[in-house]
Amino acid sequence: MVQRAQAGTIGPRVDLGGRIAFVTGAASGIGRQTARDLAEAGAMVFAADKAGRGCLETCTSFPDRMSYLPCDVTKLSSVRTALDAVWQEHGALDILVNCAGVYSMQQLMDITEEEYDRVLAINLKGLLFVSQIAARYMLKAGRGGAIVNIASAAGRKPSVGSMVYSASKAGVISLTQGMAQELAAHEIRVNAIAPGAVETPMWDAVKSAYGDVETGNGPTIETALLGATPLGRLCRPQDCAHAILYLCTDQSAFVTGQTLNVDGGMYFN
Repeated sequence: MVQRAQAGTIGPRVDLGGRIAFVTGAASGIGRQTARDLAEAGAMVFAADKAGRGCLETCTSFPDRMSYLPCDVTKLSSVRTALDAVWQEHGALDILVNCAGVYSMQQLMDITEEEYDRVLAINLKGLLFVSQIAARYMLKAGRGGAIVNIASAAGRKPSVGSMVYSASKAGVISLTQGMAQELAAHEIRVNAIAPGAVETPMWDAVKSAYGDVETGNGPTIETALLGATPLGRLCRPQDCAHAILYLCTDQSAFVTGQTLNVDGGMYFN
């Protein structure tokens, strides 16, 4: 539902009153901003993460509309317990945002089985089974729904050292398309966003992995990315959250299976 803006404001005001939302990776970064934006729009939001302290901090913004649920997306029992709690409390689930994710920086000859398994377990396997369990509850409620996944510009094209991470995010794009096809008949829309570098703790880890220092006459990773971004700055969590909010509302009622670039013009596909 979208209400017209009051006098003195610009554009429509999103109203998600009565909607129930579940956000993974809500302890920081994109997940935190998204959870807060959904709550500000009126949704009842369950902020899910392994990092309890961070999630509790997320929930302080709208304590009457936000609740913390412990959830490890790599463990199906944990996911089921968390989503069962949502269903037991509200008997509905309208919105799922899969923000849980990790970054990995290893070149081909250094990739270990343990790191490969860790990245794929969180970024791809976890996303799939959270979506599967959430979709079952959406089907049970019978009122449609919206699922939004976090892919990445790295899923469009890998950079040196990000091979496993990029593969996991390319997989997210593919899963998004597949889920959208299967769930469309039930009025459950599935979309994704593909951010560029986002100013979050994960980006700090990326810069650290790359060294974030000039080697010879070469630019830092941040300088190189800014040079490849027409809008000339890094992505911010609120840029992602605004795009996610759009994909969760009736404003995008005829949009499904899409991966929206939120990268300042880095990619045009």
